[in-house]
Amino acid sequence: LRSVQYAILETNGNISVCPFPEETPASAEAAGISVKKQYLPITIISDGHLLQKNLEKAGKDLSWLQRTLQDNHTALADTWLLTVDHADNIVFYPKEDAK
Repeated sequence: LRSVQYAILETNGNISVCPFPEETPASAEAAGISVKKQYLPITIISDGHLLQKNLEKAGKDLSWLQRTLQDNHTALADTWLLTVDHADNIVFYPKEDAK
């Protein structure tokens, strides 16, 4: 409570809290800390189905997809989920019943 400068009971029942400026958390920039960029993954395969528009949105082509499936020793139909982000981080999950 010592770090709270103002607390306002709103008409909808919520409480808005404004801390003293020196108690406000610093941003990474203000603290001089460099952070890695974050990227949202793009779903390429969902339950064995290729999402062609997402493949294009990710800047990938069918040869990239074939290589990725080969690297994971699987086929399109045996893939439950395949995502990629703009940093080329790949997430792959095979279907549970895939051989």
